[in-house]
Amino acid sequence: MNAMNKLKENTTPTPFILKLYELVNNPESQHLMRWCDEPNRNGFVVLEPIELSAKYLPRFFKHNNFSSFVRQLNIYGFHKVDHPQGQCFQHPNFCKDKPELLTRIQRQHSKKADAENTELYKMLLDKLRELQKESLHTQNDLQQLNEMLFTLKSRVDNLDTRMQRVGQFISFFNPNFKPFKREPSFDTKNKDSLMTGMNPWE
Repeated sequence: MNAMNKLKENTTPTPFILKLYELVNNPESQHLMRWCDEPNRNGFVVLEPIELSAKYLPRFFKHNNFSSFVRQLNIYGFHKVDHPQGQCFQHPNFCKDKPELLTRIQRQHSKKADAENTELYKMLLDKLRELQKESLHTQNDLQQLNEMLFTLKSRVDNLDTRMQRVGQFISFFNPNFKPFKREPSFDTKNKDSLMTGMNPWE
């Protein structure tokens, strides 16, 4: 069973690592890049970086920038080591004839970036909790105001009823008298009507 068939039986590695493995095993580019001669074979050596960048990086990685290629290797945990024939890059899980190890090679996250993300998350969470508290206080204030308006409207309605009775009494003695009719200013059939849709957290 060849190396690529063995690879298909395992979880697929990240695209960069998969393309890198294919490039190192490419028979057409062995004069430019090949596996290291060390017994553990956990790395590869670049013999001709300029020609490799011009001919094969665009084919496998869609760019011809060798520096970008090296930076990508660093992101995945490869380390550059001395080699008499060129630039050697090693990783404990990048081994010849062992493609099943490739899935262990993952992007390395910056500890600083992780710390910044954690701090940002805490800050946003604190802000969210603060907004929730403010929203709760606002809802309580609105509830109190709504209850006050309902009480006031009840008193006004009661006064209207009394005024109508007085008007009816006066009309009994003076047919030309026209009772005053007040237009309703707002609807208070439901004293919670002002609170409708005021809670953004529901």
